[in-house]
This record gives sequence, C-alpha cells and structure tokens, in this order.
Amino acid sequence: VLSSPVPFRDFSSLVNYASNPILPQNTNTYNAGGTEDPYVNPAVKIGGLYYAPTNQTITGVNRNNWVNMSIYSGTDFLHWTDISASNPIWSTATGQWDDHYMLHPSLVVGAGPDTYCIYYSAMNAGVSSSIGLATASTITGPWTKYAGNPVITALNGQGGGLCNKPSLPSIITIGSTLYMYTAINDNNSDRIVYWTSPLSDGINWTFGGIAIYPSISG
Repeated sequence: VLSSPVPFRDFSSLVNYASNPILPQNTNTYNAGGTEDPYVNPAVKIGGLYYAPTNQTITGVNRNNWVNMSIYSGTDFLHWTDISASNPIWSTATGQWDDHYMLHPSLVVGAGPDTYCIYYSAMNAGVSSSIGLATASTITGPWTKYAGNPVITALNGQGGGLCNKPSLPSIITIGSTLYMYTAINDNNSDRIVYWTSPLSDGINWTFGGIAIYPSISG
C-alpha cells in the first residue's frame, strides 16, 4: 500500500500492509495447499462488492498444480470474504486439457456468452497451456466450463508462430471489442501478444499480433 500518491513506477514509498495476508490459505480444504493469482478489475463492481477469482490447491498437491478455482468478495481491495457456498467454483478435470493446473483468472461482466465470464489459462499433463472459459448467470455461480474449451489453443504457426502455448489472460473492453492479452510459451514468454473478439461473442478469438516486445535483448 502507499501512504500517499507517488509518481508512476516510484515504489520507494511502498510499505508492508499490516493485515497481510488479505487472502490466506488453509481456511478450507480446497485452499489448504495455497492461494494464488487474485485478479481484480477495479472497473467491475457488482452490488457494491468487488470480486476476486483465485486459483487454489489442496493439501499434499504440489503448488505447481493449482487444481481449484475459487472466488472472493470484498467491499474494498483489502478486505475479502470467502464465498464458501460456491467455492471451489470449478476444478481441474482428470485427463482433460486442464488436468495439470489453472492460472490467472480474468473476470468479464456483461460480455461474451453469459452474464459473467472467467477466462483462465490451464495446462495439461503434456505441458501445453491454452486459454479456457467458464460462465455463470450469477456472480456466485453455478459456474460451467465452456463445452468447447479451450477457446484459444496451444497452436504453433498462427501469427508466424508467435501464439505458441498462450497463457495468463488479461482482458479489457474497448468499444464493441474484447481485447485479451496473453503471455506465450507456457508462461515463459519474452513478449505479450493480443487477441480480439466481438463483445457479444467471447468464444471466437482472432490473433492480433505482438503487443509488448522484450525491453532488452535476451
């Protein structure tokens, strides 16, 4: 947290928040092994609450294998409540494209195939990451994985080979278009690429090219 506003990228005034952690692990069986990657869009406030989807894992599971997706609500960005009745909102599926782990959920409201959509990256046991979608008509669920998952696959070749194994989606809306920014190469990316989809679609995505190049050689 910052004690007062400071210029962008000046982190010299950052101090540790006294009430950390704001999203603890080991409060339920589905997050006993860890809680990671809360992603909050400040523009999304529903009924006076913000919502933070997170990936979580259970006791005895390696923390590289995030098997559950859960969601928390908060009146601000520091105080969060576990929505226990709906958590986990979904889990990985053995033998499927997401059976290894899930990461970086990105919540979209009022766009795509249902009222609430969460896009996330997942990896299979063969170590190939792709982008999936889950939808719900209410923020607390029930959440349903899109039957045609993944919506963006681990392609090789599209865009000159630059969209290989997309992961870690972040989505914004500009006009009537959804823009998804992803890393590539199974989270080991040296650049960020982007994809677009009509606001009312959210399932069919078109590769747009490189959004951010490496800042330095290597």
